[in-house]
Amino acid sequence: MQKHLSHEHRKLDKALFYRRFLNDNMLNELISLGESIEQVSAIDTLGDIPLVIITSRQNAQNIKNWQAGHISLLELSTNKTHIIAEGIGHSVHLEQSETLIR
Repeated sequence: MQKHLSHEHRKLDKALFYRRFLNDNMLNELISLGESIEQVSAIDTLGDIPLVIITSRQNAQNIKNWQAGHISLLELSTNKTHIIAEGIGHSVHLEQSETLIR
């Protein structure tokens, strides 16, 4: 996504990213990560609650267990949709918002 940016603009983009995402809420989420993992691990079904998971093909190919984790989550619901999105990374809402709208 940053291939077209100059070195200086990449540095600025990175700084803005960290400023926007590394806030008190994010830090609290990281502090509570162990507890959150325990809570989520205890869930064995979502019943028929609608569940849509969007998997980045890029991340599925490049990050070990990325797609396997998404498939595990899908198995929790009987009412599920799995979308494999092309040309995006982790931030589908920023990179390809039309996928969310569909």
